[in-house]
Amino acid sequence: MIDDTKFKDNRNKKRKSVIYFRKGLKNPKKAFNHLKRPKKLKSKFEDQKNWGNAKYSFDNLVLDIDNHLVYKSTMNDMRIRTDPEVEKSILENRKKHKNFYIPEKIDELLHLLMHSIYDREGNFKTHYKNKCSKIWNKIDSENQKWNKLSSKAFFKASKRIEEDLDNENYEKMLENLYTYSKY
Repeated sequence: MIDDTKFKDNRNKKRKSVIYFRKGLKNPKKAFNHLKRPKKLKSKFEDQKNWGNAKYSFDNLVLDIDNHLVYKSTMNDMRIRTDPEVEKSILENRKKHKNFYIPEKIDELLHLLMHSIYDREGNFKTHYKNKCSKIWNKIDSENQKWNKLSSKAFFKASKRIEEDLDNENYEKMLENLYTYSKY
Protein backbone atom coordinates (compact mmCIF):
# COMPACT_ATOMS: atom_id res chain seq x y z
CA MET A 1 0.00 0.00 0.00
CA ILE A 2 1.27 3.47 -0.91
CA ASP A 3 1.47 6.08 1.82
CA ASP A 4 -0.23 9.14 0.35
CA THR A 5 -0.36 11.17 3.58
CA LYS A 6 2.29 13.57 2.31
CA PHE A 7 0.38 14.08 -0.94
CA LYS A 8 -2.86 14.80 0.93
CA ASP A 9 -1.09 17.26 3.26
CA ASN A 10 0.35 19.19 0.31
CA ARG A 11 -3.01 19.20 -1.48
CA ASN A 12 -4.73 20.49 1.66
CA LYS A 13 -2.14 23.26 2.04
CA LYS A 14 -2.69 24.34 -1.57
CA ARG A 15 -6.47 24.20 -1.13
CA LYS A 16 -6.17 26.35 2.03
CA SER A 17 -4.08 28.93 0.14
CA VAL A 18 -6.65 29.15 -2.64
CA ILE A 19 -9.46 29.56 -0.09
CA TYR A 20 -7.51 32.31 1.69
CA PHE A 21 -6.85 33.94 -1.65
CA ARG A 22 -10.51 33.86 -2.73
CA LYS A 23 -11.51 35.41 0.59
CA GLY A 24 -8.71 37.91 0.14
CA LEU A 25 -10.09 39.20 -3.16
CA LYS A 26 -12.29 41.32 -0.95
CA ASN A 27 -9.26 42.23 1.11
CA PRO A 28 -6.10 42.10 -1.08
CA LYS A 29 -3.79 42.73 1.86
CA LYS A 30 -4.96 39.53 3.56
CA ALA A 31 -4.54 37.54 0.35
CA PHE A 32 -1.07 38.91 -0.23
CA ASN A 33 -0.01 37.89 3.30
CA HIS A 34 -0.63 34.24 2.39
CA LEU A 35 1.79 34.22 -0.53
CA LYS A 36 5.35 33.02 -0.17
CA ARG A 37 8.14 35.57 -0.49
CA PRO A 38 9.75 35.77 -3.96
CA LYS A 39 12.83 33.61 -4.37
CA LYS A 40 16.15 35.40 -4.62
CA LEU A 41 17.74 34.95 -8.02
CA LYS A 42 21.41 35.02 -8.80
CA SER A 43 22.53 37.81 -11.06
CA LYS A 44 25.77 38.70 -12.74
CA PHE A 45 25.31 42.34 -11.72
CA GLU A 46 26.37 43.22 -8.18
CA ASP A 47 23.62 45.78 -7.57
CA GLN A 48 20.99 43.29 -8.74
CA LYS A 49 22.02 40.58 -6.32
CA ASN A 50 18.80 40.78 -4.32
CA TRP A 51 16.37 41.05 -7.24
CA GLY A 52 13.71 38.37 -7.24
CA ASN A 53 10.61 37.40 -9.13
CA ALA A 54 7.82 34.99 -8.40
CA LYS A 55 4.68 34.03 -10.27
CA TYR A 56 1.64 32.65 -8.53
CA SER A 57 -1.41 31.31 -10.28
CA PHE A 58 -4.83 30.97 -8.70
CA ASP A 59 -7.58 29.87 -11.08
CA ASN A 60 -7.81 32.69 -13.65
CA LEU A 61 -5.60 35.11 -11.74
CA VAL A 62 -1.81 35.31 -12.09
CA LEU A 63 0.31 37.42 -9.76
CA ASP A 64 3.72 38.35 -11.11
CA ILE A 65 5.71 39.83 -8.24
CA ASP A 66 9.08 41.58 -8.43
CA ASN A 67 10.84 42.97 -5.41
CA HIS A 68 12.39 45.78 -7.48
CA LEU A 69 11.43 47.88 -10.49
CA VAL A 70 12.39 45.79 -13.53
CA TYR A 71 12.00 46.03 -17.29
CA LYS A 72 12.55 43.51 -20.06
CA SER A 73 15.98 43.60 -21.67
CA THR A 74 16.20 44.64 -25.32
CA MET A 75 18.85 41.94 -25.82
CA ASN A 76 16.82 38.97 -24.54
CA ASP A 77 13.72 38.32 -22.46
CA MET A 78 15.61 38.62 -19.18
CA ARG A 79 14.19 41.19 -16.78
CA ILE A 80 16.69 43.76 -15.61
CA ARG A 81 16.47 45.95 -12.54
CA THR A 82 16.37 49.64 -13.33
CA ASP A 83 18.98 51.94 -11.87
CA PRO A 84 18.47 52.15 -8.07
CA GLU A 85 18.27 55.97 -8.20
CA VAL A 86 15.38 55.82 -10.69
CA GLU A 87 13.64 53.20 -8.56
CA LYS A 88 14.18 55.24 -5.40
CA SER A 89 12.83 58.41 -7.01
CA ILE A 90 9.70 56.67 -8.27
CA LEU A 91 8.96 55.15 -4.85
CA GLU A 92 9.93 58.08 -2.63
CA ASN A 93 8.24 60.88 -4.61
CA ARG A 94 4.87 59.20 -5.13
CA LYS A 95 1.76 60.69 -3.55
CA LYS A 96 -0.95 58.66 -1.85
CA HIS A 97 -4.40 59.14 -3.37
CA LYS A 98 -7.19 57.21 -1.63
CA ASN A 99 -5.96 53.56 -1.65
CA PHE A 100 -3.22 53.82 -4.28
CA TYR A 101 -0.16 55.88 -5.19
CA ILE A 102 0.41 58.35 -8.03
CA PRO A 103 3.97 58.90 -9.23
CA GLU A 104 5.44 62.38 -9.55
CA LYS A 105 5.23 63.60 -13.20
CA ILE A 106 8.88 63.09 -14.24
CA ASP A 107 8.91 59.65 -12.60
CA GLU A 108 5.66 58.75 -14.34
CA LEU A 109 7.06 59.84 -17.71
CA LEU A 110 10.21 57.76 -17.20
CA HIS A 111 8.19 54.72 -16.17
CA LEU A 112 5.79 55.00 -19.13
CA LEU A 113 8.74 55.37 -21.52
CA MET A 114 10.72 52.45 -20.08
CA HIS A 115 7.63 50.23 -19.85
CA SER A 116 6.56 50.96 -23.43
CA ILE A 117 10.05 50.82 -24.95
CA TYR A 118 11.38 47.80 -23.07
CA ASP A 119 8.41 45.71 -21.87
CA ARG A 120 6.08 46.47 -24.78
CA GLU A 121 8.91 46.42 -27.35
CA GLY A 122 8.32 49.99 -28.52
CA ASN A 123 4.54 49.64 -28.83
CA PHE A 124 3.03 52.60 -27.02
CA LYS A 125 -0.66 52.44 -26.13
CA THR A 126 -2.53 55.53 -27.32
CA HIS A 127 -3.22 56.43 -23.70
CA TYR A 128 0.53 56.25 -22.93
CA LYS A 129 1.41 58.45 -25.91
CA ASN A 130 -1.10 61.07 -24.80
CA LYS A 131 0.09 60.93 -21.20
CA CYS A 132 3.78 61.16 -22.20
CA SER A 133 3.13 64.13 -24.51
CA LYS A 134 1.10 65.93 -21.85
CA ILE A 135 3.81 65.46 -19.20
CA TRP A 136 6.68 66.26 -21.59
CA ASN A 137 5.03 69.54 -22.60
CA LYS A 138 4.84 70.57 -18.93
CA ILE A 139 8.47 69.89 -18.02
CA ASP A 140 11.61 71.62 -19.21
CA SER A 141 14.24 69.47 -20.92
CA GLU A 142 16.78 71.36 -18.80
CA ASN A 143 15.10 70.12 -15.63
CA GLN A 144 17.87 68.72 -13.40
CA LYS A 145 15.82 65.79 -12.15
CA TRP A 146 14.83 64.80 -15.71
CA ASN A 147 18.45 65.02 -16.91
CA LYS A 148 19.77 62.99 -13.99
CA LEU A 149 17.17 60.21 -14.12
CA SER A 150 16.84 59.95 -17.91
CA SER A 151 20.61 59.53 -18.20
CA LYS A 152 20.35 56.68 -15.67
CA ALA A 153 17.47 55.08 -17.60
CA PHE A 154 18.66 55.65 -21.19
CA PHE A 155 22.37 56.43 -20.72
CA LYS A 156 23.82 58.63 -23.47
CA ALA A 157 20.70 58.12 -25.59
CA SER A 158 18.58 60.31 -23.29
CA LYS A 159 19.00 63.26 -25.69
CA ARG A 160 17.74 61.01 -28.50
CA ILE A 161 14.67 60.18 -26.37
CA GLU A 162 14.11 63.92 -25.84
CA GLU A 163 14.17 64.52 -29.61
CA ASP A 164 11.59 61.78 -30.09
CA LEU A 165 9.43 63.27 -27.34
CA ASP A 166 9.67 66.72 -28.96
CA ASN A 167 8.54 65.22 -32.29
CA GLU A 168 6.04 62.79 -30.68
CA ASN A 169 7.87 60.03 -32.53
CA TYR A 170 6.80 57.16 -30.26
CA GLU A 171 6.67 54.44 -32.94
CA LYS A 172 10.39 54.87 -33.71
CA MET A 173 11.79 55.24 -30.17
CA LEU A 174 13.02 51.67 -29.81
CA GLU A 175 14.44 51.61 -33.33
CA ASN A 176 16.18 54.93 -32.68
CA LEU A 177 17.73 53.52 -29.51
CA TYR A 178 19.04 50.51 -31.43
CA THR A 179 20.57 52.70 -34.12
CA TYR A 180 21.97 55.30 -31.73
CA SER A 181 25.72 54.89 -32.07
CA LYS A 182 26.62 56.00 -28.53
CA TYR A 183 24.02 53.82 -26.76
